[in-house]
Amino acid sequence: MTDENDQTPVFETLSGCVSVTEFHDTRVPLTTIQATDGDDPNTPNGHIQFSIDSGNELSLFGLVGVDAVSVRLLALQPLVGRHGNYTLKLRAQDRGSPPNSAFQEVNICVSDFNDHAPVFIRPDNLNGTAKTPLRLLENTTVGSIIANVSAVDQDAGLNSLVRYSLRPVGHWKWFQIDPVSGQITLAQPLDREQTKILQVCQIYLGSNSHNF
Repeated sequence: MTDENDQTPVFETLSGCVSVTEFHDTRVPLTTIQATDGDDPNTPNGHIQFSIDSGNELSLFGLVGVDAVSVRLLALQPLVGRHGNYTLKLRAQDRGSPPNSAFQEVNICVSDFNDHAPVFIRPDNLNGTAKTPLRLLENTTVGSIIANVSAVDQDAGLNSLVRYSLRPVGHWKWFQIDPVSGQITLAQPLDREQTKILQVCQIYLGSNSHNF
């Protein structure tokens, strides 16, 4: 009796998101895709071909066959800088005549890797060797704003958030910094008779620290 190609391939459920970082090793498969077909596995009717139907416009991903009913999903090129969510529409088609097809979406989540250190953009001399001293009047009141610093981080998402703090060096107790805005204020009264030059602090963020 000849097998009739009357069964359609059925994808094995793949829930959630296939999560990788942007530095994923392209030699390591992202996941394995499988499907079944109720037709005779010893005939073309029971053999399945897989392909990416849509969602791969950047040609980042590809499929490599494993056996008659499964393939491995791979990253075809480095994903550095490609962080984001991708949705691939996969097709499973048997080799019967005429062929039967099924479709399934696969979500791939490429997360940012925290590989960038923050860089000060204000004042701009904090990233170099020049240190321009701040000049304060002896009668500057406690709570006065004496400087504003700002930094940026080229990472994405939570990795791009910058927080500021003061390292306990020099005369750091005379000052405080807002961890979010980078605003530095005077925390203690100044006394020129005791100290003429104050090393304010080291401003710390991420893996960078700078005298100020």
